Amino acid sequence: MIKFFRKIRQNLLSEGKTGKYFKYAIGEIVLVVIGILIALQVNNWNENRLQNQKTRVLKEALLRDFDDNKTILNSTLIYTDELVSRLIRFLQISDKPELKTPRDSIQYYAIAALRANNLKLRLDTYNQAINTGDLNSLNSKKLTTFFTEFFRHLDYYEVHMKIEGNEFYNGSIYELRVELGNLDNLDAFDHLDHLNESIKRIEFTSHLMTDNELRNFISKKEVFAVFHNQLTIQYNFKEAIENMMVVNDSITKQLKKELND
Repeated sequence: MIKFFRKIRQNLLSEGKTGKYFKYAIGEIVLVVIGILIALQVNNWNENRLQNQKTRVLKEALLRDFDDNKTILNSTLIYTDELVSRLIRFLQISDKPELKTPRDSIQYYAIAALRANNLKLRLDTYNQAINTGDLNSLNSKKLTTFFTEFFRHLDYYEVHMKIEGNEFYNGSIYELRVELGNLDNLDAFDHLDHLNESIKRIEFTSHLMTDNELRNFISKKEVFAVFHNQLTIQYNFKEAIENMMVVNDSITKQLKKELND
């Protein structure tokens, strides 16, 4: 650039054409500036295009995951509703042992207290976007609000999963299992029916209760309290799942709207 101006100065001095070369210099500078601005604009446009494309891919992946989560939540809700119904029926039987409910029915309803509620959602895309910081590129206040609400309900669900696990291994359910002596009193392994037939179950006949012993056992207030506690936990699961389903629908609707805009 310095050489350029020196050349102009020399030409001006040698030829005396001040106005002509001054205009020429200004024109060259203007052209250079315009070229730089155009290049910057093209670069910014290209970067925005790539970012928009990346954001769209992220939204499409999130939509697929939360569409799948709708199915997962629905099936988990059906499972939870079944456990709730079975626990309610067991408590009705426990409250009125004179009903003489058949032993196999008692076992069917009672086993609900030993069933785990385990929700496995598809959150890989969301978690990866959080870790990479790509979630910020969504630039959507509504989605941010929905995600926050969704994970608040999921946290509530997971808290009760820990409570349920503690009850099974250390709490009242564990004490109930110890008092039973043999879980076959409640046919506790009926969940293995769907497994490979090659899996053989070892059965023990010791500590099996007679029908009368089983009826006397389930009529204890301590047993009623344990099953009522399990019913409360399942009710909390049900509440969390239903809330997640509502927010999940809001997330998918918002993602579809933004993808179509």
